[in-house]
Amino acid sequence: QRQRDRETEMREKSGKRKKIPDGVMEILTLRASILDSRLTFKNKRWRGFQGKGKTWKNVRQILAQENLHEYPPDVATYSSISAPPSLLPRKKYCDISGFEAKYTDPRTRLQYASALLHPYIRSLTQEAVQKFLAVRGANTVLK
Repeated sequence: QRQRDRETEMREKSGKRKKIPDGVMEILTLRASILDSRLTFKNKRWRGFQGKGKTWKNVRQILAQENLHEYPPDVATYSSISAPPSLLPRKKYCDISGFEAKYTDPRTRLQYASALLHPYIRSLTQEAVQKFLAVRGANTVLK
């Protein structure tokens, strides 16, 4: 074992490599040719796009070809922003951090993302609560 290790070290130091036997080399070349024949997407004569091939269009050109004036006004198209309402429930976002809210405080009606924010929300003054609700558009004006 030690002698084999010394021989391999000597070969590595001298730069000599093992010669691959002819039978193994033939098998490797045959295997490579089979793989090349199976990969039909590799066309050796292909030289890239030449001449005028497929032309790419931008959004403005696509919209011009769509003839949008032929559609009724209530149909949703690329240029119209009106679309039917979503079937999913509206997402709620935290009034303090902006993350998706899981909780709502029943006293102040503020929405918050983490239970760690609950003591902070309870410590807010009524004016601060009204300002947070005004940002969301859910404030009530008391007269």
